[in-house]
Order: sequence, then structure tokens, then C-alpha cells
Amino acid sequence: MLVSGGADVSASQDTPLFTACFGGHGEVVEAVIYATNDEKRTVLHAADYKGRTGVVSMLVKKNAGVNVQDDMGLTPLHLASCQGHSGVVSMHM
Repeated sequence: MLVSGGADVSASQDTPLFTACFGGHGEVVEAVIYATNDEKRTVLHAADYKGRTGVVSMLVKKNAGVNVQDDMGLTPLHLASCQGHSGVVSMHM
């Protein structure tokens, strides 16, 4: 999708995720997927909040942080629901 939209997805240096995937380091890939930001939100929190169904689908299938609570006690499902993303909410059921 990014490439078809004209985005330059090449990086001058490999990202940690790219390096982990290239090297077959599943534990690092999992660490990136489960990492949290300063608000204790995961990448699933971000995808749910923005209603990114494709990303949510992939992360939910991997059970990537489905029940993780942020620093306010909110799970990714809470954020999707609060934002009115019914399609995303249904992916959690």
C-alpha cells in the first residue's frame, strides 16, 4: 500500500524489526510487537485507536497485546470502541 501510494519505504539503515526478521530472531520481533510507549500503549493500541483493520487483524491473530492495559487502564479494545471503530471491535470478539 505504501509503495503503490508512492512512498519511499527504503531506509538508509535497517530498522530493528527488519534486522530481526532478516536474522530469524523471532524473540526480537515479538519484543517489538509487544513494546510499549511512554503511555504503556502497544502497537495494537495504536492500530485500534486509528481503526486500522488490516493491522489489527494481523496483530489479533498473533494475540499481540490484546489484553494489555495502558497507563489509564485502557486496552486496545477500549480505544477502538471509544473511537467508534465497530469493525475493529468485532475483530476482538
